[in-house]
Amino acid sequence: MTKTSRRNFLIAAGAGLGAEMGSAVGRGWAAPVAKTGYGFALGLASYSFRAFGLDETLAMAVRLDLRKISFKSMHLPLESTPDQTRAVLAKVKAAGLDLYAGGVIYMSTEAEVRRAFEYAKTAGMKLIVGVPNHELLPLAETLAKRYDIGVAIHNHGPTDKLYPTAA
Repeated sequence: MTKTSRRNFLIAAGAGLGAEMGSAVGRGWAAPVAKTGYGFALGLASYSFRAFGLDETLAMAVRLDLRKISFKSMHLPLESTPDQTRAVLAKVKAAGLDLYAGGVIYMSTEAEVRRAFEYAKTAGMKLIVGVPNHELLPLAETLAKRYDIGVAIHNHGPTDKLYPTAA
């Protein structure tokens, strides 16, 4: 089996998507960005718009014709009260977006793992993009099953001390 780096995979995927979009434009039409036709929908990680406030971020996601969004804590702080979370969620829904995930959420204590799952549950998220310390993986798995919330382990590549590779 050939080993492909994340960087090379993304370069190849981007080139393929760019070629398809170029072909579509050449034929006089272009599919909306969010509807790829490949069995998945594109979404926005709000960290990409970290320099903008919540309302601006939502407006830009709508302008890009995206339907899914994952919030970093600058757009929905982990410390938000349930009422604050519901108010943000109402804005997300009014914009026609699905707040499907939150993260990256670092979890180095049991309390942080529990807070992450309560945060995701209150916001109706289906996924936590997180970095639980290795010894907290059993707790994260237990809570993932209890709340029916997935956990995607996030890494920053070979220099990442906790998760340098997918393995």
